Amino acid sequence: MALRLLIEDMAVLVRGMVYRKQLCLEMSGVPEVDTWVMVDPLHLRQVLFNLFSNAVKFTAHGGIALTAAGSAEGGMLKKA
Repeated sequence: MALRLLIEDMAVLVRGMVYRKQLCLEMSGVPEVDTWVMVDPLHLRQVLFNLFSNAVKFTAHGGIALTAAGSAEGGMLKKA
């Protein structure tokens, strides 16, 4: 499963919530992440959705930043 596509799909799903709370969703590094992961896609989608929706839920003002990076040894996903 392409990690980049999964992250972008989740961002699309939460954009409405972000817009309603007048927050900013900032994603960096995602287009460059060309990492394939071997996981159960349904569970990973659920985990990412929970991270995104909790970030929106518990952010009163400002924005949410997601940074993704990959390397030869593996990738890293960081939400702030």
